[in-house]
Amino acid sequence: MERRGRILLADEMGAGKSVQALALASCYIEEWPLLIIAPAAMRMVWAEQIEIWLPRIRPRDILVIEKSENAPWLQAERKGGAHRVTVVSYEMLQRLTCDACKDWRRYPVSGGARPMGQSVLSGCQAPHCMAAMGWKVVVVDESHCLRLPRGLSGNPRTVAALRVIRSATRAMLLTGTPSLSKPFDMWAQIDALKPNLLGPKEAFGLRYCFVSSKEWVIRRDFSGRPVRNELCTVVRFTGGRHLAELHGLLCREVMIRRLKEEVISQVRYPNSSRR
Repeated sequence: MERRGRILLADEMGAGKSVQALALASCYIEEWPLLIIAPAAMRMVWAEQIEIWLPRIRPRDILVIEKSENAPWLQAERKGGAHRVTVVSYEMLQRLTCDACKDWRRYPVSGGARPMGQSVLSGCQAPHCMAAMGWKVVVVDESHCLRLPRGLSGNPRTVAALRVIRSATRAMLLTGTPSLSKPFDMWAQIDALKPNLLGPKEAFGLRYCFVSSKEWVIRRDFSGRPVRNELCTVVRFTGGRHLAELHGLLCREVMIRRLKEEVISQVRYPNSSRR
């Protein structure tokens, strides 16, 4: 709440991050509908968790997007549908987002970033574009999937999710492994949560990672196709340094990271048989 509903919840695995995210999201229920982005295998798990922890949300209030044929439902939701919660996978979010909204070249990276909570989707009129629906409260599970693109081509799946996070007023990102193999992989999700906190990605990489290589590559568009007669310099980063400084900055501004034993004793299950 102190961070106005924009947070990277990076507690250890098994510490109840989904419960905490739902509790925080419920504090902003007047701003719903709620969008939950999760790996495909976790969509029904999230629907079940909502029924357990938020009993006032009935099954009929939850829309689980399973295939692109659900697109007409999205158009209805855009006009003020009846569903309070929508659950979608990363892949389906990409499929239901228009090409323009998942083009990395149109994504406002740091340096010219808009403030969080303001639209980065101006001009999108695609009726079934899920990223442009103006979600105000968003939960993103396994957010370490939002890795930086190679070069300037971007990953359409990542860009679609980053746009939703950037536009939302409240965004809760969940991961048990926030840095993966190198801090550079954190930049995209932190920049979406709090633009300009880490500065431009190249400057961040130079400060907190090691340069592994520099090379000229062909620039590619959002679909991965090469752009004729255009080259760009790509700096590859690896490893990490100044990690204590980075950890302190993130914990002060946007991240909460605790061990399972610090958290689990505070959780009270609605039904003691469910663990």
